[in-house]
Amino acid sequence: MKFFSKKGKKGDSSTTAAKPVVLLAGLGDTGKTTLIYQLATGELVTTIPTEGFNCETITLKKGKPVDVYDIGGSDPVRSQWDRVLSGIPSPTALLWVVDSHEAESLSSCTSHCSISLLLSFSC
Repeated sequence: MKFFSKKGKKGDSSTTAAKPVVLLAGLGDTGKTTLIYQLATGELVTTIPTEGFNCETITLKKGKPVDVYDIGGSDPVRSQWDRVLSGIPSPTALLWVVDSHEAESLSSCTSHCSISLLLSFSC
C-alpha cells in the first residue's frame, strides 16, 4: 500500500503528462479508500481512515493507466486539504464520493466539494 507518491509537486508538467490523475474526495467514512482498492485489486479490502492520501495506479479496460489519489475526508484532515493537495500532481478529474445514507451531511458535503474544487484545480 502506497501512502505517498514519488511524483513531483502539483503543476510539475514532467510528472503529470504521462498519466491522467484522478482525485477521489469526499467527507469522512464515505468509502473512498474502499473504492480505490476495490478498483485496484478487484477485491474488497478492509481499510482504516485515511490521514493524508493514498495513491493507486488503476488500469482502465483499454489498457490506459490512471493514477487515482484518495484524500482523507475526516474533519481534522479536511482542515489540511490545501497542504495535502500540494503534495500531489494537478488532477485531470475530480470524483466526489457521497454516502447517500447520511442525508443530513449533504449540505456540508456540497460546501466541502466547492472548496475541494477550488483547491485542487487552482494551479
